[in-house]
Amino acid sequence: MLHGFVGYFDAMLYGGIDLSILPEMHTPKMFSWYSIYFPIMRPLLLKKGEAVDFHMWRRSSAKKVWYEWTVTSPTPIAIHNVNGRSYGMDVLPMS
Repeated sequence: MLHGFVGYFDAMLYGGIDLSILPEMHTPKMFSWYSIYFPIMRPLLLKKGEAVDFHMWRRSSAKKVWYEWTVTSPTPIAIHNVNGRSYGMDVLPMS
């Protein structure tokens, strides 16, 4: 049974600097980035070993930034969080 997806961030930067929010490699004292949960409205029943195609993308407007996501196989589902209707992050004004 699939209820959603969790997104983590890990980046190897110039000079061997690594920034990570992966639980097993979390960068000490880094509080500015967090994992994200991408829920799906209706859980999907999967067969053992079945592949899932998950797509997510970032969108923005002048006022906010948000992610939209969907599953295209094995069972296509509707796009979630269209236009940031359920969740978005406010864009701070430039000063």
